[in-house]
Amino acid sequence: MQQMNLLAAKVDQDAATRLTGAFLAQLEDGGWHKGRELAARLRTNERVLRQIASDSSGAVLSGQRGYRLTKSATIEEIDHAERWLLSQARHMTDRARQIRIARNRSGVAA
Repeated sequence: MQQMNLLAAKVDQDAATRLTGAFLAQLEDGGWHKGRELAARLRTNERVLRQIASDSSGAVLSGQRGYRLTKSATIEEIDHAERWLLSQARHMTDRARQIRIARNRSGVAA
């Protein structure tokens, strides 16, 4: 089962690498684009789009409105995206701590 997940991650990373140029070209109009629509146009899935945005070194914003190039965004949109990502990071860190505490309470070996 674990091997299958690793294979899926590799396939998504390969697709992200292959589709980065086309993805960025879709965003050049400066607007927001929904992931579902971009995925359909690029014949891929939203996991691949998230990977491209993650690998973009900050060039791509993502959020509830979709994807947009950072260079086209307002300061408020950039600040909102930053706060949203930091909030997600805090929630994920809290969840990881809770899982560790639950593991330790249950006596499962590390």
